[in-house]
Order: sequence, then C-alpha cells, then structure tokens
Amino acid sequence: MENKKRLLIVRFGDSKQYRLEFEDNSTNPYVHPNPLAPVEKELNDCLEKEFPGKTFAYYTTPHVTEISWEHRDQYSDYPVLDANAVQEIKNTLRGEIEDMDDVKEINRNAPYDRLNKDALGKD
Repeated sequence: MENKKRLLIVRFGDSKQYRLEFEDNSTNPYVHPNPLAPVEKELNDCLEKEFPGKTFAYYTTPHVTEISWEHRDQYSDYPVLDANAVQEIKNTLRGEIEDMDDVKEINRNAPYDRLNKDALGKD
C-alpha cells in the first residue's frame, strides 16, 4: 500500500481551526495513525498542572474534519498546526476554563441557589 497524503482541519475547544497535513504510512487499512495524540497529551498535561483536579475532555479532544487531498488548496489560508499554534491553543483553552469556573461561581452565588439546595435537602 502506498503512502496516502491526508489533510485534517482541527480545533480544540473553541480555538481557531488549524491545518494538519501528513502522510499515512499505515499498511493496514483498518488502522489509522493518530497524529494528534501528542498534541492532545501536551494540552492535557499543561491544563492539569494549571487546574489540578479538573477534567478537560471537551477542551483537549480534537474536533477533526478530514478534507480530500484534492481540495487542499481551498484550505491553504488556515494556519498550520505547529508548536506556535499549540501555544495559542493552550492560551485559548486556559481562558475558556477560567470563564467556565467564573460562571460556576456566579451560579453558585445566584439568588435561587438556596432554593435549589433546599429542594435537594442540602445545606
């Protein structure tokens, strides 16, 4: 089986979309490489250090769209997923997680929060 060139459009959380081009060297048609695994691990490791005890699956799981190699020119203006892009994604995800925490805190202090706790029998 020959190498197949592939183009993925990728985003994490609400980050920008990035372009990732690579060659699929797999000889098994049922096994596809996961070129995003190192990026996902790096994002998880970074966020776990900054926000211990939280989960990040929504933020660090890549949202991927594969584009036919013949149509790659239509996506040439997308930024490339590289080390600079990963740093940009980390900054975006940090902001998203901080916003999520802020909203949770606001909701916790909402005027009807006491009613919710009373209904659930919590104090």
